[in-house]
Amino acid sequence: MCICTENLSENKVATQSTTYPPDPKDPKKYIAGNAVDRDTTTCMRTYGIGLNSPYKTVWWRVDLGGVYNIYSVNI
Repeated sequence: MCICTENLSENKVATQSTTYPPDPKDPKKYIAGNAVDRDTTTCMRTYGIGLNSPYKTVWWRVDLGGVYNIYSVNI
Protein backbone atom coordinates (compact mmCIF):
# COMPACT_ATOMS: atom_id res chain seq x y z
CA MET A 1 0.00 0.00 0.00
CA CYS A 2 1.27 3.44 -0.91
CA ILE A 3 0.19 6.51 0.98
CA CYS A 4 0.67 9.46 -1.31
CA THR A 5 -0.03 13.12 -0.80
CA GLU A 6 0.41 13.95 -4.46
CA ASN A 7 -2.13 16.33 -5.94
CA LEU A 8 -3.58 14.12 -8.67
CA SER A 9 -5.83 16.88 -10.01
CA GLU A 10 -3.21 19.58 -10.51
CA ASN A 11 -3.57 21.10 -14.00
CA LYS A 12 -5.78 18.25 -15.23
CA VAL A 13 -8.83 18.80 -17.43
CA ALA A 14 -11.78 20.00 -15.36
CA THR A 15 -15.36 20.51 -16.53
CA GLN A 16 -18.57 21.72 -14.96
CA SER A 17 -22.24 21.60 -15.92
CA THR A 18 -22.72 25.38 -15.97
CA THR A 19 -20.46 28.36 -15.51
CA TYR A 20 -21.57 31.42 -13.61
CA PRO A 21 -21.42 34.53 -15.82
CA PRO A 22 -17.99 36.11 -15.40
CA ASP A 23 -17.10 39.73 -15.20
CA PRO A 24 -16.70 40.97 -18.82
CA LYS A 25 -13.21 42.18 -17.86
CA ASP A 26 -12.22 38.65 -16.75
CA PRO A 27 -13.87 35.97 -18.94
CA LYS A 28 -11.94 33.13 -17.26
CA LYS A 29 -13.00 34.14 -13.75
CA TYR A 30 -15.22 31.11 -12.96
CA ILE A 31 -14.07 28.37 -15.37
CA ALA A 32 -13.74 24.81 -14.09
CA GLY A 33 -9.96 24.66 -14.56
CA ASN A 34 -9.46 27.34 -11.93
CA ALA A 35 -10.18 24.73 -9.26
CA VAL A 36 -7.09 22.70 -10.20
CA ASP A 37 -4.58 25.45 -11.03
CA ARG A 38 -3.04 25.60 -7.49
CA ASP A 39 -3.80 29.33 -7.39
CA THR A 40 -5.87 30.15 -4.31
CA THR A 41 -6.89 33.51 -5.78
CA THR A 42 -8.93 31.86 -8.57
CA CYS A 43 -12.11 29.83 -8.24
CA MET A 44 -14.70 27.95 -10.24
CA ARG A 45 -18.40 28.63 -9.93
CA THR A 46 -21.54 27.05 -11.30
CA TYR A 47 -25.05 28.46 -11.30
CA GLY A 48 -26.93 27.92 -8.06
CA ILE A 49 -29.58 25.25 -7.61
CA GLY A 50 -32.86 25.44 -5.77
CA LEU A 51 -36.60 25.87 -6.04
CA ASN A 52 -36.38 29.04 -8.14
CA SER A 53 -33.48 27.91 -10.32
CA PRO A 54 -33.84 26.29 -13.75
CA TYR A 55 -30.99 23.98 -12.68
CA LYS A 56 -31.95 21.09 -10.41
CA THR A 57 -28.42 19.72 -10.24
CA VAL A 58 -24.99 21.10 -11.07
CA TRP A 59 -21.68 19.28 -11.11
CA TRP A 60 -17.94 19.76 -11.36
CA ARG A 61 -15.47 17.03 -12.29
CA VAL A 62 -11.82 16.50 -13.09
CA ASP A 63 -10.24 13.82 -15.27
CA LEU A 64 -7.34 12.44 -13.24
CA GLY A 65 -5.93 10.65 -16.29
CA GLY A 66 -6.05 7.22 -14.68
CA VAL A 67 -7.84 4.97 -12.21
CA TYR A 68 -7.07 5.59 -8.55
CA ASN A 69 -8.42 4.55 -5.17
CA ILE A 70 -9.18 7.88 -3.53
CA TYR A 71 -9.42 7.91 0.27
CA SER A 72 -9.37 11.63 0.95
CA VAL A 73 -10.41 14.77 -0.88
CA ASN A 74 -9.47 18.25 0.34
CA ILE A 75 -11.40 21.24 -0.94
